[in-house]
Amino acid sequence: MAALSLILEERKRQSGQAQRESFSSKVRLVADPTTSVADLAKVFRQYLEHHKSEDLWALICPPPSGPHSYSWQTSPQPQWLAKTAGLLYDLLVLAPNSKLASKKVLSSLDLLYKSKVLWLPPNRQPQATMDRLDTTVRILLAMLRSLKMNEELRSKCWRLLGREEQVMLEIALDKLQLPPGYCAESQIKGGEEDSGQEIQAAPIPGDLVIFQPMKTSSSWSLKTPPSIFAKILAMDVEKPSSHDLSENALLADAGAFVPEVSKSEKKKKKLTEKKKSKTLKVVKKEKTESKTKDMAKKNARNKASPKKPSKEQGLLTLAEILEDVSSFKFECPTYGSCKLEMYSEKSYIRQWNQSDKKWRLIIGSCDKTYHRQLCRRLVPEVQRGKNAADLKMIREKFLDDLKDVD
Repeated sequence: MAALSLILEERKRQSGQAQRESFSSKVRLVADPTTSVADLAKVFRQYLEHHKSEDLWALICPPPSGPHSYSWQTSPQPQWLAKTAGLLYDLLVLAPNSKLASKKVLSSLDLLYKSKVLWLPPNRQPQATMDRLDTTVRILLAMLRSLKMNEELRSKCWRLLGREEQVMLEIALDKLQLPPGYCAESQIKGGEEDSGQEIQAAPIPGDLVIFQPMKTSSSWSLKTPPSIFAKILAMDVEKPSSHDLSENALLADAGAFVPEVSKSEKKKKKLTEKKKSKTLKVVKKEKTESKTKDMAKKNARNKASPKKPSKEQGLLTLAEILEDVSSFKFECPTYGSCKLEMYSEKSYIRQWNQSDKKWRLIIGSCDKTYHRQLCRRLVPEVQRGKNAADLKMIREKFLDDLKDVD
């Protein structure tokens, strides 16, 4: 018994020593301390500018094929890695061993957010969104490490990708450099052990609905029959059929029968009545518009051409100007043939234009009280050849004199 105890203790000592040697031989990946926050911010900024976007989550979120939730234990997703291969390659340039300090990643994202280069959704806390971005980026790098170490896993992922996507990931994997003693069991360390909970890639739309099994066919589950069956079942059985009636009774019933107007005919009648009412309204409107147009034309014509005297008087001398005549003609060397027109409220002095064969206005007066006297006094001035400006000044002076006299 003592010998067996000694052998057991010796074996325990040897196994403990072997375990300590294996632990000491394991290599633990550590983030490069020389990688600065500015370097990481530059990588994220260039990635956003390349895609002409400010939403980093839209660029690195899982594709529609999934996964809908992920954690550090999630297996590598080929479509997701192919989508983010450009960003992962740029990060591997800074950190070839694929390890990034979470604190520096968060600081770089905060720097971009404060400089308004990075957009974060306003309905969530910025810090929570940045934590989500940081964890997602580092999980993607961990997936790359799994592909780098496991040849069989890499071949499975390659079957789900196209040739171009395979080449992109191969270039990124060539950039990834792992130490020779690194093993698969050492990839979950430090902060990764604390982040075992899954992250939802996107909120599940809609509410959960409890599944209800289909009802079996029963009397209470069947639909109600159409109304035609109810009409047939509700028929009066005692009412005689057409076979039981005589010919005279059938003829009397046929003569008294009045067919009902179908729904289509009723609709047609309503449409025709509506059309008639519309046409009547349109005709009335056109008539009223035509009447108003005629009246407007008539009024415009009356305003444009004032009523002229019935007979033009012959040429009068200056001595005859003082007489109360409505119109007369006279000659002057400057204007040629001229004409004085006097109406109830306005008076004009016009000259004959040979080019267009019309009477053109020289000067007139619209003063309701003195327009006749003013135009009579202006006739000698027109004969003297005064221009329009001088005639207006003379007219104003005459008007002041007439008002002073009154």
